[in-house]
Amino acid sequence: RQHSEHKNIYGGDFKMRKKRAFTLVETLMSSGIFGMIALIGLSVISLMTWTLFSGQIESTNRSSLDETVYYITREIQSAEKIKITDSGKTLQIKERGSSGYNLKYSITEGYPSDYLAFGDRRMIDIAADESCFTYENGILEVELKTVKNNIETNQRRKPFSVSVRPRCECVWED
Repeated sequence: RQHSEHKNIYGGDFKMRKKRAFTLVETLMSSGIFGMIALIGLSVISLMTWTLFSGQIESTNRSSLDETVYYITREIQSAEKIKITDSGKTLQIKERGSSGYNLKYSITEGYPSDYLAFGDRRMIDIAADESCFTYENGILEVELKTVKNNIETNQRRKPFSVSVRPRCECVWED
């Protein structure tokens, strides 16, 4: 008989097998490595999600800017009367056939970003302190400093201006 064979309680022979198991150090090391890989994976997914979200917001704001410029230009060119108030922060337009100034664009301060509003509706995100409506030499100019979104603070501002020659005269009121 070899020394590795023993009799069990039922009379049969069996061989002693070496028990295999992970030590505490091996378990901790593998858990740490798995945790680091999981953390890196979640960070990459989070970064991709934020990048896609920011890009989508910026794309939406660009589309809104194009639409806003189209409507402002069209409304200024077809206006019966135009009035600029609040030191260049509000543009009021009287349409042909209406009794009063029924269209109103205003540069509104808000947090975390300011915005251009049509009536009470938020149109595009801007910096209010650097944006205004001006009228000089028969040209109405809309100067806007646009920002990327209405979520972040201290964003880089991009200048944007539109010059439109209205068919009517413009009144400046403070």
